[in-house]
Order: sequence, then C-alpha cells, then structure tokens
Amino acid sequence: MFKPFAFFICLLSFTGMLAQSDVIYTIHQRSFFDSNADGNGDFTGIKQKLDYLQSFGVTTIQLSPVYQLEDKKSDAKTAFEKFMPQYGTFREYIGLVNEVHRRSMKIYFEFEMDYLQTAISKGEDLKVKNNAIKGLTYWADPNKDKNFYDAPDGFVFTGMADKLDPTDKVSLFKELWLPLITSLKKINPKLQIITYPADKNSSGYEYFERAGVDAVYSSKLQHAITTFNKRAIVAAADSAFVKLPQGKHSILYIEDHNTGRIAGKITNVKKLQAATALTMLLGVGTPSVHYGQEIGMKGGLVKAEDGTVQPFPEAMEWYKEDNGAGMAYWYKDVASLWSNRAAKPADGISVEEEQADANSMFKFYMSLYRLNALELALKDKGVYKEQPNDNDDVISFTRSAKVGEVLVVVNLSDKPQVAMLENTGEVKVDKLKLLMGDPNVVFPRGGRSLNLPPYAVQVWRVLH
Repeated sequence: MFKPFAFFICLLSFTGMLAQSDVIYTIHQRSFFDSNADGNGDFTGIKQKLDYLQSFGVTTIQLSPVYQLEDKKSDAKTAFEKFMPQYGTFREYIGLVNEVHRRSMKIYFEFEMDYLQTAISKGEDLKVKNNAIKGLTYWADPNKDKNFYDAPDGFVFTGMADKLDPTDKVSLFKELWLPLITSLKKINPKLQIITYPADKNSSGYEYFERAGVDAVYSSKLQHAITTFNKRAIVAAADSAFVKLPQGKHSILYIEDHNTGRIAGKITNVKKLQAATALTMLLGVGTPSVHYGQEIGMKGGLVKAEDGTVQPFPEAMEWYKEDNGAGMAYWYKDVASLWSNRAAKPADGISVEEEQADANSMFKFYMSLYRLNALELALKDKGVYKEQPNDNDDVISFTRSAKVGEVLVVVNLSDKPQVAMLENTGEVKVDKLKLLMGDPNVVFPRGGRSLNLPPYAVQVWRVLH
C-alpha cells in the first residue's frame, strides 16, 4: 500500500542527502506565491514553497529588494530597515528566515546601490551614505544578539563599481565598498558579500582583491554561454575559474531580472537545455536559477518611458490553468502589463504540467541537480579543465576532485557534429560510464571521435 507520509519523509531525506552543492534561487517575491489572496507574493508564500525549492536542489534563496522608498523623488529617503508592506510583517519575515535556517538553507538580500555610489562619487551629502550604512548594519544583525539566526546569510549588491566614469577621482572601492564590507564582516564574519559587477566584462578579480567581496555574478560567462560561441565560452571560463583566488567563487547564471527570460529568446528546448547544462556543469562556482527558469517561463515585456522594451516580473506559473490559489497577479489591473504577459493556460509551461512530463525543463533541472549533488567532481571545488577537440561547435571539458572525475561534451550547434577529442593522456575514453545523455553516443573502440546530435549534452564518469 502506498503511504504518502512515508514517501514524503523519504523525499526530504533524499533531498537533504543531495543538498551538498549550492544552488541559488533568485526570487522577485511579489511575483512568487501569494499566501493571503491579495495578489502580492509575500514572505509567507515563499515559506510555503520551500519544499518545492528543495525538491530540485535549491540551498539558498536570494530576495529582490524588500525595503521601501519613503519618498520616490529622493533615493536618500530609502528606508532600508522597513519592508515593502505587500511582502508581509517583520514577524512573517522572521518566520521565513527561521524556517530557511531550520532546513540548513541560506537566505540572501539584494540591494540596489546605484544612487549611493552616485552620491559618494559626486561628494554629496553624507546623510545618504550614513542612511545606507545604518540600514545594512541593521539587517546584518536585527536583534543585535550575535545569533544571526534571524539575519540574512549574505548581501548582494547590484552594479558595484570602482569608478562610475573613467575621469572620476573618487575610488568607490576605497571610499565606500572596502570600509563598508569590512564593517559588515566585523558584525558577522560569515556574512557573504556578493555583487553583480557594473563592468560586465569583469572576471571579478578587482572586486575580490580591492573591495573584499566573496562572490561575483559572472556576467562575462553568462554572455558567452548565451552566444553559444565555443571560443568565447572557453575564454570566459578560463578567466572565471582558472585563476580564482582562494576562498572566492563565481556565480553562474544565464538569466536574471535584467537579462529577461532566456526561454523567451531560445525557443529550441534542446538548445535551452544545453545552455542550462553549461551553467550547472561548467566550472568551480555556484549555479543561480531565476524563479520560473526551471520551467522555462518566457516572461512578459513592457514598453518603458524611454521607449525601450523591458522585461517585467510575471507571476510564477504554478498551475496548468494558471488560476489556482497563490497566483501572484499583482499586475492584473495594469493594462500594459496584463495584455503583454507571456503566460497562457495549458501551454505546457507550469509546475503542475512539468512535474508530470518526463521530458520537461523541470525534469531536466532535476536530473542536473542530482548529477551535481552526487558526483564529487561536480561540487563547488571540482577543478575545471578544457579538454581540446577539433570541432569549433563542440565544447569538451573535465571536472575533477580528489575522488572522482567527469568528462562533459556539449554540441553548441543545431546540426549533428563529429568531434575528435585530443589525446592528451588525461582521459582514457575506453574507461567511461555514461551519467547523462544519449546512450547511442559512444567512442568507437580504439578511437576518440564522437557523433553528436544537435545540442547534445553528454556526461561521463571517468573510471580509473
């Protein structure tokens, strides 16, 4: 007889066993899950969906800015210590953070700091800086009890820069970021400081060395992966991983709230899966998944005041018919947003539909997660190394640890490809065990060539 409760306990045990390799999940909380039917996603809604997030490997949730602006005309009036009221009360926030920590998960807060950098760069009123520092130090330890159970595990600063203009005389790393980060680390030495760099071509080293951050979202690698250009990917991977300072790490992603939905740009599911696989398998770093990315949400678009078309954060698609409890339709009465939404009922894109579809994006994420979690060579410290081949449309590399090594080969094109792996003496192709991919893709006896279907993702364990 099937026992649902026993099955659920086994599932959580399995999830706990797997949850050893970090996966960040970025949430626009207003669009995620509505717990009280007011149309707004909220803290309690996120709490109610933690089982779902853990089911495909999420270890860390990253919240979009939760604070409010008291005066929209003046960013100096940002109230960092006050929530946007739609998200819930302080008590509900504490309930979310406590539950996250009870599950041995982590929670990060995102802060938009452009206005602060501008104020300091221009030598404006120090009240702006002091207000920001007051808010940040508040969140680092809200109860000031050095417990940190009620505090975020990390701060994510967007648009961090040293100079906003090459002619600027003020070094923001020196005047703002390094002293601020140093003071936050004094409050909580384990607090992770992360940035989306202003310089999209940066590999992160100046942020590690001169600003004291712990991790950098690798925009350079994100761009390279989405071009499907082998040389660009290899160059970006080398700069992101090979010279990574001790104790620092890159965060790998292919979409966020600024890039827009990658599934809205890539309609070929196999191509989308290839890009996803590269972010999960490529190198020494932490994968980051944007809410709804795991089901291939396409995302809506809206025309901004300046005439540009920009993405907006559509409600997470939980149901086939797209009208169940918890749908966060905060924009339903905004005609320009509602009429341009991408979500459609019964279009195959929803958690409900994809959990039942063995070939869905969600199931692909599940497979990648289990692979990432169970293979020691794919964990955060598994060393990346390119394994050269003779085809410009095929990328091949190994990830290796003290115990374990995997070989990954990905066809970056929409056509079948033949690739010959160079014989460097490091990988014996007659000693491989297939972990993911087409079982018909094999190295011939005595040969090192592969016949790869379009956008094939092949992963083998290297047997020694």
